[in-house]
Amino acid sequence: MEEEKNEIIPNEQKESEGLNFFANVKGIITSPSATFESIAKHKLENVDYFIPLVLFSISFIITIFIILNDPKLREEYLPYKNEQIKKELDLKVKKGELSQKEADSISETMNDNENGIVKNSMHPIFIVYIIGGTFFIVVIGFLIFSYLFMLFVRYALGGSGSFHSSMVAFSMPLYIVFIDFIIFLLYYLFTNQIFVGINLAFFFNIDINTFTGGILSIIDLVDIWYLYVFSVGYAKLFKSGYTKKYVITFMGIWLTLYILIIILRHYFPTVGW
Repeated sequence: MEEEKNEIIPNEQKESEGLNFFANVKGIITSPSATFESIAKHKLENVDYFIPLVLFSISFIITIFIILNDPKLREEYLPYKNEQIKKELDLKVKKGELSQKEADSISETMNDNENGIVKNSMHPIFIVYIIGGTFFIVVIGFLIFSYLFMLFVRYALGGSGSFHSSMVAFSMPLYIVFIDFIIFLLYYLFTNQIFVGINLAFFFNIDINTFTGGILSIIDLVDIWYLYVFSVGYAKLFKSGYTKKYVITFMGIWLTLYILIIILRHYFPTVGW
C-alpha cells in the first residue's frame, strides 16, 4: 500500500506541473511577483525558458522578412541608412578624405548589396540562412547574457541563484516582447507602417531615429513593463527580499544605455545604431 502511494504522488506532481505552465504564462503578464515566487519554490523546468525563446525568435524572423519585402520600411529601418551614409560620403569628399570616384564606388556597392539582399529575400537558401542564423544568434546571445546577468546579480546585487535561474528570469519576460510583436504585426497589417512602441514619439508621430524622437521614445510603456517583470524575476529567483533595488538598478542601466545610444546615433549616424 505504501509503495502505491509513492508511485501516485510523483504522477500527480507531474500533472500539476504541466497545468502550472499555463498559469505561469498568465501570471507573468498579470501578477509577475507572485508568479516568480511560485516558480522559485519548485524545480525549474527547461520549458520555462525554451518556449518564450522560440516565440521571440519566430517574431524576430517574421519582422526581418516584413522589413525586407517592404521598400518603404526597408529604406527606413535597414541599417544601411542610405541618405545618411551618402551625406557622410559627401562631407568626406569636401574635406578631401575621399575622392568623388571613391565615394561613388562605395555608394554603388552599398546599393548593390541592398538590392542583392532584397532580390534574394524569398530564395529558399536565404530563408534557411535567416532562420538558422537568427536561432543561432538568439540562443548564443541568450546563453551569454544569462551568464553575465547571473554574475552581475550574484556579485553586484548579492543574489543567490543558479545559471538555470538566470535563464528562466531572463526568458520568461519575453512573453511581453511577443505581445508587443503581435501589436506590431496588427498595426503593420492595418496601416502598412512600423509600430515603434507605446511612447511619446509614436503619439506625436516623430521619427525615433532623430534625436528628439529618440528622447521621446525613452518612456515606452511596453519597455517599462518588460523591465519591471525582468527585474522582479531576478529578484525572486535569486532569493532577494529587495525587489525595488533590482527594479531601480536594471531600469537605471537600461536608461543609461538608451541615452548613450541616442547620443551616439546622433553624432555617428553612419554606424547604424
